[in-house]
Amino acid sequence: MAEIVLCDEDTVLELKRKVMNNVRFINHYKWLIDAYVSDFFIFGYWNKIIPCWRNKLEMMSPPQHCFFLDTHKNSDEENRTLLPLSMLAFCQCLNLFSIKRQSINFETTELQEILKSSSKAKTNKRSNENVYETLDLESNKCERLNHDGVSEYSNGERSDASSKTAGHCVSSGIKASSTLINGQDYALSHVFRRHVKPKKQHEIHRLAQGVSLLSDICGCKEIVDVGAGLGHLSRILTFSKGLSVTTVEAAGTHAPKAFKYDQEMERDINKVINRLKKEEEKTESMTSDQIKSCDELPNHVVCTISSDISAGEFVKVLNNQSSGNELDLTNSALETDNENFSSANVVDRETRNDNFILGGLHACGDLTPTLLRVFASCDKTVGLASVGCCYMKLTSRSDNKANINQSKEDGYPMSQFVQSLPEHQLSYAAREMACHFADSYKERLKADSEHLKVHCYRAAFQHIITILHPEFDRGAMKLTIKNATNMPFENYCSSVLKKLGYDDTIPSELMKQAKEYLSEWKNVMSFYTVRLSLGPVVETLILLDRLIYLYEQGLSSVLVPIFDPSLSPRNFLLLANKNNKS
Repeated sequence: MAEIVLCDEDTVLELKRKVMNNVRFINHYKWLIDAYVSDFFIFGYWNKIIPCWRNKLEMMSPPQHCFFLDTHKNSDEENRTLLPLSMLAFCQCLNLFSIKRQSINFETTELQEILKSSSKAKTNKRSNENVYETLDLESNKCERLNHDGVSEYSNGERSDASSKTAGHCVSSGIKASSTLINGQDYALSHVFRRHVKPKKQHEIHRLAQGVSLLSDICGCKEIVDVGAGLGHLSRILTFSKGLSVTTVEAAGTHAPKAFKYDQEMERDINKVINRLKKEEEKTESMTSDQIKSCDELPNHVVCTISSDISAGEFVKVLNNQSSGNELDLTNSALETDNENFSSANVVDRETRNDNFILGGLHACGDLTPTLLRVFASCDKTVGLASVGCCYMKLTSRSDNKANINQSKEDGYPMSQFVQSLPEHQLSYAAREMACHFADSYKERLKADSEHLKVHCYRAAFQHIITILHPEFDRGAMKLTIKNATNMPFENYCSSVLKKLGYDDTIPSELMKQAKEYLSEWKNVMSFYTVRLSLGPVVETLILLDRLIYLYEQGLSSVLVPIFDPSLSPRNFLLLANKNNKS
């Protein structure tokens, strides 16, 4: 089942209800969300779980734990088990308060009609107090969670799979079929797959479809791709979709390589077209994605986009009028033909007067909120196609960091509505958890993999390092040891201590205490799984905050799951358009 989330004047109140319920639910389990699994034994987290849950979790096999990570689907028959009512209520809340992640088919007319009908939102300038009254905060819809975790959420709030409710257009029968075979996306011509890893192939293929659809609806062929990296998306938009693309990338070493790949693709495509002409074949018969010759290669701009950039400054960046956009090729380690790569190849267009669509594929941290602000404030931006990631890198006042630059805009929350909600804050740990690859862990659970013990290894080691080195900051670095569960625990501890720069000598009594924890690996796994199940709820809150922010700026928007979540877990595409020229 796939789900489209629309935010406009007809749906915004329902979305705000969902946000308020999300915030309540998240705060009820805040201790669990903010917990580091490495502290499992240090802080006695297992005893903080209510007894009926502990008893059931101890009885469940690893494959049965998959239910927590896939509450939108029925469990496999052989893995079904009776759960306590409070645990069923918890799973139902996970279902209700998170957006379904199954990727959608862009060819469905339903999505096209929604995008065509969504232009500027007719917003009602209500105060937050009036909105609260409209939402009826004293209603029985998830009014509270009682002491044992049972939700009082009304059973009647369940969404019908074919109706438009709660700000959602929930649709069946529009699932996107996978085009990945043997690690290659054969929906793309071989010329587009060159230099591109399978995951990225899938992403640029699907996002190019979304941008192309938005281009048709907006009547705009100019695309600005921010955070473009090596320009893989820009080439498919140029040579397959016939769009005019400018990329913006902070890393100066990427632009020369991107230009080199542009030239390679231009040569390859011209060879293919000439060969097909000689053979009197049509280009379309060669591939499901039409390939085209083009008069203008993608335009590459090098610049770091700050979170407080204004619309005018952003347009100046595109026109190469701001300082810091010159490419320094003197120290480039790339094997690029520098004679053919000059500043004219980087910015060779006239001063930008045309409208453009703003896009970003997995723009990291604050870059995605920055794109939303530029889109809302810049008259020249007529469309937005943005996929975010790295929520833990968002600027947030809730982090209480003394060194936060107060002049920066918050990455979360963006909307005034969410800012006004009590206890809306999300910790770094919560935002990081929202980025975890739940589908990958679900496969480990299904396989009952030995790797499931790795979190217990890490938690038992935390007991050791807390005693030996109490100054150690557990969040200072990610501790990853390959094949950790295939080595003796003593070797694992020694490897980690060396990696941290400490002496690897461990008193025998301390090692004995830590090794006694290893028998509890299944409890650690259960704790980690239940905590991980809350990730989609946290991500949903962050994404809905962005939709409501755009609505507050007078713009409606649509949230679409675009990628296969098993390949690309950050798979939600935010689409918006200002002027409907269809």
